[in-house]
Amino acid sequence: MRTLAELTLSIKVTPRADRDAVVGWLSEARDELAVRVCAAPDDGKANQAVIKTLSKSLGVPKSAIRINRGFTSRQKLLAVDIGQEFFDSWKQGLPVKEVT
Repeated sequence: MRTLAELTLSIKVTPRADRDAVVGWLSEARDELAVRVCAAPDDGKANQAVIKTLSKSLGVPKSAIRINRGFTSRQKLLAVDIGQEFFDSWKQGLPVKEVT
């Protein structure tokens, strides 16, 4: 049986992108994730797209991801119900993006 933990994930969202994607980490510390979504930040559409995009990437149901802070901001703090070992493996598999 897999034990789930509520993990905190800090993300930076780019709305109105050309595609929905988890881009990668914004620093070597792997403490903030870049996520791009096609949706505009109108009526929560971008937030819904973020949850859907992360759900697909992590392989968890959308109900396992909640926005705790940053509903109207590009900087968001999410809670994710996921196994710690699986999350650590997923985390290490994402690239680190150069911030320009």
